[in-house]
Amino acid sequence: MKFTFVPTNEQEMNELLEKRIVLAEQTGLKGGKMSSLSHLKSSLFDWRVEHNWDPKSKDTRHVLVAKDENGEIAGGTFFTYSKREPKITSFRHIFLFEEYRGNGIAEALYNVRYKMAVEAGCAYIRLFANIPAYDWHLGVGMRFFGISKTKLPFGFVPILPGASNMKELGRMLDQLGPEKVKEMIKAPLMKQMAAVEKKGGRWMTQEELDYGWKKSSV
Repeated sequence: MKFTFVPTNEQEMNELLEKRIVLAEQTGLKGGKMSSLSHLKSSLFDWRVEHNWDPKSKDTRHVLVAKDENGEIAGGTFFTYSKREPKITSFRHIFLFEEYRGNGIAEALYNVRYKMAVEAGCAYIRLFANIPAYDWHLGVGMRFFGISKTKLPFGFVPILPGASNMKELGRMLDQLGPEKVKEMIKAPLMKQMAAVEKKGGRWMTQEELDYGWKKSSV
């Protein structure tokens, strides 16, 4: 099955949400808080309250969806760019409906937003990972330095020249190791972690770093 990755808008996403709510009611499978429907609801809520649909934000706020050959939306991703240099891309939500899982779509969405960030001239990637998806984020290539007050792993890493996708970036980061990467991006990382600590978060312990940063390639 082939998928295309295209920008979307508020109307299409609201229509998607309504369609999925009706489908859940018909099937009786409303799901828990980690279901794709719940994730879509929370993603759209966050995007709306942050005014990220504002046309003035179109160059720094992005929502992409994966569509199958019939034009049906399988999943999507939300991400932003900072306006100030050096640019930071904040990887936000990824949602994927259950019937499409196992096709590599979520990782493809990760890589699409990574490539767009590279093309936009971003220097760093910033991300808070959902706890159940932590190992998946590590497998895709993301690396982490902190833990939020609510126990969410916090990642902040440089985009390195020569890394064409997230797994290649992960391999390069692993070869450098967390201490060298920390030194490379010391000033922006310290600023990011100061904000995490101010809200009750902390740096990862050495044991947590050893778990999340692999010496071998992912």
